[in-house]
Amino acid sequence: MRLIGVTLFAAGAFATCPSATTHSGEPCGEAMLGFSLMNVDSRVPFAGIIGAPTGAGRTSVRAVEGIPTRSKVYAAVVSAIHTSDQAQICGWTLSIVLEGDAVPTAVSFRESAAGSYMEGGLERNSIVDPAENEGKQGFASLALLTIDNPCQLPQVATTAVLTMEIEERSPHSRNDTEAILRFQDGLRMNGSPRNNEVVLRGEVVPPCNKDTASLTVVFSLDGPRFVRGNADGDGLVDVSDALFILRQLFEESRTATCPAASDTNADGLVDISDAIYLLAHLFQGGPSPAAPFPDCGPDTVSAGESLPCPELPPGCG
Repeated sequence: MRLIGVTLFAAGAFATCPSATTHSGEPCGEAMLGFSLMNVDSRVPFAGIIGAPTGAGRTSVRAVEGIPTRSKVYAAVVSAIHTSDQAQICGWTLSIVLEGDAVPTAVSFRESAAGSYMEGGLERNSIVDPAENEGKQGFASLALLTIDNPCQLPQVATTAVLTMEIEERSPHSRNDTEAILRFQDGLRMNGSPRNNEVVLRGEVVPPCNKDTASLTVVFSLDGPRFVRGNADGDGLVDVSDALFILRQLFEESRTATCPAASDTNADGLVDISDAIYLLAHLFQGGPSPAAPFPDCGPDTVSAGESLPCPELPPGCG
């Protein structure tokens, strides 16, 4: 599995360790949509999806006072096809409205994880023109991965299919600002209205959660809030978090909703040294995780660019 910024890979180790649930609820159908702050390419439904599976997600990004803050957001297709007929989602159209205190600045299919699955297909993406959309702003996308070749997208997966950039309308002041992305049918691209649909078994079908999936992006000087070391998001920092970090690294079925919390040594990476660091703290009196610890707070000490914490842990809203 690949989450851009954190490398994960599958292996058979730690198969008997206790686990934590990272995404609640069941898929509502075979094809769904969602938003993520990570360029996710995973064989796990709803991996990295904020607010999964059908609810409205909310995330926070760090703003810089005095300049408009820009954020990269991904639209993703979630497939949960458990049949033996090799059916796959091989194409889609997207119509995404942006509301609130931000404007769209860039859009790309090729930079998304789905770009690597393109084999002789076609794609067209655009920041929509408010003049032909009754003042609405947002993004529209059309993609068909292949025409003559077999489709390679996995049957059970979460795949980022569109990279979008949004930017605050004005230089950031001390107050938080918010922008909302939602899937809404009907935005026009080059004069033609687009709906939120996927190509499945040669038919065009609407994803079952297209009317409920949305994402609120909060631009805040504090940025995301979390407890470093609480990797599994249960509100406690204990041995289960060290085991969860190891499962992230060695099992494809484990995905953190807040990778920043797994970076216990605050070096800007999630790797085996974080599990060792936490175990040394718990059992050998080693140094505690860096701030924010033991209480919820923003990341002020990580090396390099902070890891994301797209889904706010309980109690850290």
